Amino acid sequence: MYMSKYYLFVTPFFPSPKSWRGGYCYDMVKALMRVVGNRYVVKVLVPGDGVEYEYMGIHVSRFVRRTFPCGLAPFVFDGINKRHFGNVLRRIGVRAADIAICHVHTLDLAYVTEYVKAANPQVLTLLHHHCINPIRLDSGRLGIVPIHAMILYFYLRRLCEQVDIHVFCSEQSRKSYGKLYKKNTPELGSEDLRERLWWGRLFRGIRLPRAVVLYNGIDTRAFHPDETIKRRKVAPRMLNIGCVGNFQPFKGQMTLIKAIDILHSEGMTGIKVRFIGSGVTLSDCQRYVCEHGLSEIISFEKEIDHLSLPNFYRSLDLFVLPSRTEGFCCAYIEAIGCGVPVIGCRGVSLEEVIPNVDKWKWLIVPCDYNDLAAKIRAYITNRWTFQINRSLDIDKLWKEFVDSLNQVL
Repeated sequence: MYMSKYYLFVTPFFPSPKSWRGGYCYDMVKALMRVVGNRYVVKVLVPGDGVEYEYMGIHVSRFVRRTFPCGLAPFVFDGINKRHFGNVLRRIGVRAADIAICHVHTLDLAYVTEYVKAANPQVLTLLHHHCINPIRLDSGRLGIVPIHAMILYFYLRRLCEQVDIHVFCSEQSRKSYGKLYKKNTPELGSEDLRERLWWGRLFRGIRLPRAVVLYNGIDTRAFHPDETIKRRKVAPRMLNIGCVGNFQPFKGQMTLIKAIDILHSEGMTGIKVRFIGSGVTLSDCQRYVCEHGLSEIISFEKEIDHLSLPNFYRSLDLFVLPSRTEGFCCAYIEAIGCGVPVIGCRGVSLEEVIPNVDKWKWLIVPCDYNDLAAKIRAYITNRWTFQINRSLDIDKLWKEFVDSLNQVL
């Protein structure tokens, strides 16, 4: 019935021959293709200049997207951006009448759902949110200008409300819809977006047409424990810790470094920490490590390809990422999939997959390096088994998701 229909997968996150970023979206597409079989033809489209390319057997088409810097007044380029997207569809031979589902990732590309819906009202449009508080009014230096925020609010409200289904990466992400993250609180706090607007309380809120939660999931073909973990000798005071993530203030790498500093000052030996990533706080972290004599036990490494991460995770005894806000961090579940326990923060979406009875073992107060040091110390002593309360097999998650879409269609 659906052999001639297309499933458009439109995302800014997808690996290319020059960049590994967006590997989790590659896993999504592979799972989607396995699940839909011959019901749909999956087409991957990524914004950006350049030629079309192949990545690990997936053909990727590019489309031009024009913007001002820092997300300023994105509506100005809506018309030309829609024409660019239409040109790409014609170039790859996709007619609007043959599109069954248009699955767009991030609010920045929501104009694509509007364009496709106008061309074919029967298309089921999805908008996939990967973060907390996906509706932003404070981007860029001019984001705090009230008149700009107010115009942007009405523009984004229109885009959000014309989408058929909103897809969230976690319950926390879903609950944050229509709210704004308060950066001045260590715990995740939020306020209604309208608080940032002139006469905001006079405007109605953004309505949510329909919402589903689709956890990112893991490809169990790649991210799974192997014999090295099963055979690993557990020394009472030996611990290999890993941390993967961009070096940003909210990611909390400095919290981990200070916790290790505490354990080191207590005379605890045998701990090694490997950081993978880059970003604005990397230099501060490196400086702290150097000044406090931790260079022998803490190392910093560049990003590695998504396909190489399983071997990295399997080399660890513990994965720690004390991020104080996450949509649903793939690094956590990738480590879990490889059989490695993880420590994160309270109030973060990781909490959704940890049984209530175990949360005290694996979750710390955000930014509290003393609490983190205590959790690491306790794990060294007890070596608890890490468990989750649901399956995160990406094929199972996507099968359930696609089946629900077919019911809607």
